[in-house]
Amino acid sequence: MKKLKKQLGEMDAFTQYIEVALRHLEKGYNATEMTNNQYVKATATELGVNLHNIDIENYKQKIILRG
Repeated sequence: MKKLKKQLGEMDAFTQYIEVALRHLEKGYNATEMTNNQYVKATATELGVNLHNIDIENYKQKIILRG
């Protein structure tokens, strides 16, 4: 049971990390005239992350964000 609680805690921390990243991207996107896809791809390029033809709007609809 201890191992399960530890793993759940780690998953929760990782989920919160993703939430911070998503909110940061949305805040940056809202401050530009780029589309969401353009902004995410530009940010990925700036950070050296290779994104292949991802439609952010399609995935965003599937993600439930706390607001």
